[in-house]
Amino acid sequence: MVNEEGEFIGDLQMGNNHVMLLTNDSKNGRLGNGVLVEATGDKTDLFVNVNGGEGTKSGGGTSLILCSGTEGGKPVSAIYMISTGGKDGYIDSKLMAGSDKWKFGVSDGNSLTVNGPGDSRYAVYHNREELVKQDKGRKQSNVLMTQAWNGQEPTVMADSLPSHACFVILCSNSSGPDNHTCAAFYLVTVETDGIASKLVSKLHGEGYSTADLWKFEKSENSITVTGPKGPCRYVVLSNDAYKNQQYIFQDVCLATGLPQPIRGQVQISLQGVQGVVEVGEKKLY
Repeated sequence: MVNEEGEFIGDLQMGNNHVMLLTNDSKNGRLGNGVLVEATGDKTDLFVNVNGGEGTKSGGGTSLILCSGTEGGKPVSAIYMISTGGKDGYIDSKLMAGSDKWKFGVSDGNSLTVNGPGDSRYAVYHNREELVKQDKGRKQSNVLMTQAWNGQEPTVMADSLPSHACFVILCSNSSGPDNHTCAAFYLVTVETDGIASKLVSKLHGEGYSTADLWKFEKSENSITVTGPKGPCRYVVLSNDAYKNQQYIFQDVCLATGLPQPIRGQVQISLQGVQGVVEVGEKKLY
């Protein structure tokens, strides 16, 4: 829910709750907690402690796992939601989208494991950082947070595509002063003859008949997206390796398209919103 101050609040259950926010707005999260894992043998350790270990670290958790590999020479991909812990090695997995080629389990050492195609690559997002093993050689999965002043202009989502890969892309658009907003969650995968996209979830407010408004294309060795008119924000989660470079490109004002700080005075009342926002010598009413 959202309160009167515009704060997003979770209406959570009784007892201890652990929340991971996946957002396409870098002001509310930078999403650098993804763990990249490559397959090793029949069972691969995903570095997540299932039952919480000792002391105050007991209890369960939830993981979003991006998977891809090849089977019969063809790329396969999927995203899973995994519920683990409480006690006794509890695990429950749900395929959210893609090909159901991976099976999850618990090792003798209480760690989450996976079995799938031999060349599989995984990105693991767990909602309790203290239960993710801090191995010295642990790698970070690649992330991109970007935006477009006009969503109808193509925006690059990924480049230098590998032979198989899995991308979770969160998109949003806003238009107008009222509840003219929409958001969509897509799975985009690398295929033998290009790429494929699947809408996983969507929401929209007034002013839209649907939120399935984004189209993904492969251009040379990159993925681009086009969407609705007006400002759009994007985040791309992938099971590719972090490229050790800048990944947040959201420093331009979506209201003006300009990089300068915005000054203004706005009054909000039950009757509406009034005020002036200044950028240089321009005024927006």
